[in-house]
Amino acid sequence: MFWAASTVMTRQNLIPVNLREEGETVKVEGQAGESAPNPVLIPLWDMANHVNGQITTGYNEAAQQVESLALGDYRKGEQIFIYYGNRTNADFLVHNGFVYPDNANSAVAIPLSLNPTEEQFEQRKQLLEKLGLASSGDFNVQRGGGDSFISPELLGFARVFNMTKEQLGHWQGEDAVQSQLLEPDCPGLEASLREKVWKYLSIRLQLALRMTGTTLDQDEALLANQGQKGAQKLGHIKSMLVQFRVVEKKILSEALEHCKQKEVDKKEV
Repeated sequence: MFWAASTVMTRQNLIPVNLREEGETVKVEGQAGESAPNPVLIPLWDMANHVNGQITTGYNEAAQQVESLALGDYRKGEQIFIYYGNRTNADFLVHNGFVYPDNANSAVAIPLSLNPTEEQFEQRKQLLEKLGLASSGDFNVQRGGGDSFISPELLGFARVFNMTKEQLGHWQGEDAVQSQLLEPDCPGLEASLREKVWKYLSIRLQLALRMTGTTLDQDEALLANQGQKGAQKLGHIKSMLVQFRVVEKKILSEALEHCKQKEVDKKEV
């Protein structure tokens, strides 16, 4: 039931057409009744699979139709792909029922929290709030390269988490440059704090990798050995879940190597 509901919900598209009886209107703030968006299903559109790219589909009010532009040149008989939107593999798995290994929007959520019994808890919490960050929640490690592995939110949290009392006081009084704490290049940070941040992130990534119970090599071997005599047999769903683990572990492993290198190089955070 849950899967069926998710399947239908992810295929709904808000289209500004009037699906009501003639003369019937609906009040939508800032919109005329007849052009209020309605959730509809577009079966032909659902036949297209996902590929990295950009959203090229929109509603043509003059023609009163949905139009989708191809992301590239296609020949007769070739499969046409569209871009589903900025969704992680977790989103695809839960709501769409598949994993896209090359997903440019892949990310791994790392749960982090301040220690409420720690002496500087309130100071840290206040500074995080100024940055628009929560004192407890999930922070993303992203697919990419270099500094883009660590999301601005994760980087900001790690910096505030590792500040001394004096450093917290300094940054709380620097309203004009506080936003720099969310940027890779933050020249105002002390060298000791920079080193602590990369070490903290390395430890958190190592813990995240250990929590999965298997290694990246083990998961890749499970997938590679499918169909071979004596190999553990995985069904479609289990294979998809292992594939999901592989994608996340690759992101975590690559991000970990980046953090370790930054720790060694002692570059600015």
